[in-house]
Amino acid sequence: MGQSINVHNRAQRMKTRTGRRAFLYRIEINTPAFENLIILTLDQPDKTIEKLKVGTLIGDQEDIERRKQLSSAALVKLKNVWLKGDKITKITKLKLYKALVKSVLTYNCGTWAPTQSQEERLNAFHRKQLKKVLNIKYPVKITNSSLYNKCNERPLSIFILESRWRLFGHILRRDSQIPANQAMSGYFVTEGSKFKGRPLTTLPVVLNRDLSRIIYSNLQLKSSHDLEHLRSIAQQRDEWTKLTARIREAAEASQSEH
Repeated sequence: MGQSINVHNRAQRMKTRTGRRAFLYRIEINTPAFENLIILTLDQPDKTIEKLKVGTLIGDQEDIERRKQLSSAALVKLKNVWLKGDKITKITKLKLYKALVKSVLTYNCGTWAPTQSQEERLNAFHRKQLKKVLNIKYPVKITNSSLYNKCNERPLSIFILESRWRLFGHILRRDSQIPANQAMSGYFVTEGSKFKGRPLTTLPVVLNRDLSRIIYSNLQLKSSHDLEHLRSIAQQRDEWTKLTARIREAAEASQSEH
């Protein structure tokens, strides 16, 4: 009973706090959808304490799982294509996969903030799909690097990383008053509520993790000053492209070491 009251009170506090911030940043809230609020209890320390469902799945884990389901369904619909052997060339199969399956799996992936374990699971899921496209079944064995080379693909986590930094750069080049930029600025201005347990893996945390992989670089994303420094770099598209390439190369090198 006490736990139920505590959860209800926490929900009310979040609704009030979110409503105030929405007003501050001039963001409209779909009230009926906002009422669909999920509060996860403290006996689930590995999950986000509070999550919203606003017509679609907002939590990264839920969105990733949904993307997996939808892409699996798309893959099954093309089952006859994958099984036709030499009648359809490998190049054509892979083009179909990228256009009709991978695009579903990676939709909106630039907004994800995956943990390293989530990235590993996504990479494994991606490789499993590639094997189905090429009809590679047990007992045939193939190394990860050979599979990627055969399909002219890279780990899905690298694709997601590039999408994340393209989107980040695009937002930084936009007007500072748009909601996305207001939210980023507000993230560092307001410390927000502190929950017990390990810190949540948020987009700023993942972006900072990406930057930390670059050798001999003092770039980071831990404060408003860091954000503004990255904003100045983003204004020069060529420099931002070079930075993204350095981050990608560092991530690829890190994966090859494991």
